[in-house]
Amino acid sequence: MSYDYMLVKGKPGGGLEALAESAMSGTVGAVADVKASISRLFPSVRWETGPDLPGGTSASFWFGAGSPQFQLVVKPDGQVLMITMSRCERSEVERVASDLGLVAVDEQSLEDF
Repeated sequence: MSYDYMLVKGKPGGGLEALAESAMSGTVGAVADVKASISRLFPSVRWETGPDLPGGTSASFWFGAGSPQFQLVVKPDGQVLMITMSRCERSEVERVASDLGLVAVDEQSLEDF
């Protein structure tokens, strides 16, 4: 079964509130570096930029099409704030989290690892 996962900077096991706070204050890395790291793990991923968010926010998106699928939320300074993964297995999420030094959250169970 494929679940959706969120990957952010932070420490696992501290609870979702603490993880959300650290995710909003830290960044994953520069968008080019994050895309390159993911592409090394999943060479079939094809990247395209998405539209800016409505409502005056200055965040933008990059989408990684393939299997798994990725969405990068990018701050105006080019730093990735958060990654979401879908159409994936937990083992694939663990590979990305380990490679980028991130914490993953299973969006269905709210378990972090």
